[in-house]
Amino acid sequence: MGTRGEPMENILRDMKKHTSKKVTEAIANNPTESRREWMLAMMEKAGAANSQNKHRQFWQQHNKPIELNTVDKLRRV
Repeated sequence: MGTRGEPMENILRDMKKHTSKKVTEAIANNPTESRREWMLAMMEKAGAANSQNKHRQFWQQHNKPIELNTVDKLRRV
């Protein structure tokens, strides 16, 4: 599947933005999650350490993809 002309970094940025929002919402809205407060605090701490964030950080800032083109690489990663 190609990127249909869209730069890969834009696709990755949008995917990270969407998934971080959904995962954070799922954690925050789950009253039975025993680690909820800890996870949110860790994301807030990471976000505060990064001037490019407004609140929480779920993903690492960089985009350093690893091509998984062999079975050995797939197993290691």
